Amino acid sequence: MQLKFFLRGLLGISIVALWSCNGGILKIEEQSIYTLIIDDVVRPVPPPPPPPLGEESTMSMPKEIIDSLERVSLEVAVAPFFNISKTNLNKQKIDLEYHSVIDLLFSKDTVHIISDEMIGLQKKHRVDVINEAELRDKKRLFEHFDQLIYLSNITFNAERNRAVVYVGWTREGRLAGGTLLYLLKREGKNWFIEDVRELSIS
Repeated sequence: MQLKFFLRGLLGISIVALWSCNGGILKIEEQSIYTLIIDDVVRPVPPPPPPPLGEESTMSMPKEIIDSLERVSLEVAVAPFFNISKTNLNKQKIDLEYHSVIDLLFSKDTVHIISDEMIGLQKKHRVDVINEAELRDKKRLFEHFDQLIYLSNITFNAERNRAVVYVGWTREGRLAGGTLLYLLKREGKNWFIEDVRELSIS
């Protein structure tokens, strides 16, 4: 009898441990995807190119400046929610593997909620999920943050090897902002950005 109760208790502990492990793995996976996107979409405003001095001059930015900009750490605000409207997105030039996932993301009007736990600790930028009051006061918001981004929840395919995330971004005082659709692919245990589609720009 004691052995029976012992085995039941051991089974219960194993189930809880397995559930905790799976939950932890899914959270790490979610955080790694958001990290990829944040590092890609959050960039400092580049300085204007120097005026051409002659026929040999080009308007392209030197690689040293581009590399230095990539190392800049910014203060980033993440909106606590993102309203996603039902949309029939043109998927003509998008890989078929993503079609059903995109349809699922835009299948209905949905409010996507984002939390600090979902974002996790970012290494490159200081990222804070702000509250609704902070989001309403844009003037004050941009006194403390360089960029505001909106993130949808991650939508996966059935095999969980493709994912899509809808992203909005904006900066203060400039005609700079837009929406992007990130298409991500998993190879082994690692995710990478396979494609980014610009859906709107302002």
